[in-house]
Amino acid sequence: RPESVKIDAKNLSGSRFSVTLSGLPARVFQHEFDHLEGTLFFERMTEEVLDTIHEGLQALEVKYEKSTGLPSPEKVAIRQRSKAGVGFGKN
Repeated sequence: RPESVKIDAKNLSGSRFSVTLSGLPARVFQHEFDHLEGTLFFERMTEEVLDTIHEGLQALEVKYEKSTGLPSPEKVAIRQRSKAGVGFGKN
């Protein structure tokens, strides 16, 4: 992920403003923005990185299903990978 981001937005009154974030705040913003776009963190991983945590992600899905009695809303095994350009293990 980029180390810093510039955000152009509107406040509740409709006035435009900009803010530049760097470091952890920039990373958090990008992570939360991914949620709004429907992108999950594992979609930004290379196949090599995803392979190293695949079993752990599936175990979390099973734990969720057992504790809630509901099917997991996302299945790492069947989720289509987005065309995310940057992320874990990506340049």
